[in-house]
Amino acid sequence: MSCKILRRLCALASVLLLLCASVSAYEDIDKDGFAETSAVSSPVRVPSRLPIAGQLEGTFVDELGVVYALSETEAVVIGYDDNLPLLTLPDTCQGLPVTAIAESAFASKVKLTEIVLPESVKTIEKEAFAFASSLREVTLPEGLTVLPDGCFLGCDSLRTVALPSSLTEIGPSAFEGCLRLRKLAVPASVSKIADDAFAGCEALILDCESNAMAAAFAEAHSIDTSFFTTSTFVLLLAVALTLPLFLLLLLARCLYRRSKKSK
Repeated sequence: MSCKILRRLCALASVLLLLCASVSAYEDIDKDGFAETSAVSSPVRVPSRLPIAGQLEGTFVDELGVVYALSETEAVVIGYDDNLPLLTLPDTCQGLPVTAIAESAFASKVKLTEIVLPESVKTIEKEAFAFASSLREVTLPEGLTVLPDGCFLGCDSLRTVALPSSLTEIGPSAFEGCLRLRKLAVPASVSKIADDAFAGCEALILDCESNAMAAAFAEAHSIDTSFFTTSTFVLLLAVALTLPLFLLLLLARCLYRRSKKSK
């Protein structure tokens, strides 16, 4: 009897050793690790320390923590793990051009303070940066034509945004609630501004020097406009230079008339 029990214990120990060996052998999961799997009858548990190479369901996470959705022709930014305050997005991911920022991709990220978008980005979806409460500076790419609905909604730390010369439209609530945005130059290319695009931007001054439509919009919505523009500076400089000369000529003429009368 004791021999049978001993044999069973040895067999059980052998099975346990084999199982441990097989589990420890899995140090990584290749990108095609589940390629031939058609169905799973129970949940698959993957240790958190196990690295996963390549893509999961058409997505890719780069070393900056930026999450991309990949297709055959392009990469779209769909998320960010908010681990860096300063972020410069690359123009390619896995050899594909980064062409768009998806809806809410950077929404509610509290650590991000500055972001630079590459020239390859042509589209930004709605609320892409909404309520990113620490965001202070954004560099937008040339080629961008539309700032969508709620693009910077609730970004109450935003101070600096340079609108590209390719921009044609500023959508509803694009800058709503940007309390610290003090000055924004509207390029000549902009032909449409939504009524509530700048709602709640209490400190905002719009520089409309090159855009009469934007100037009319600002007046209609009681938004201050930049007075000291380049043309104003040139005019004031001309006055400053010519006024002393005019006064000097006037004085000389008066002295001449007085001297003529004295004779």
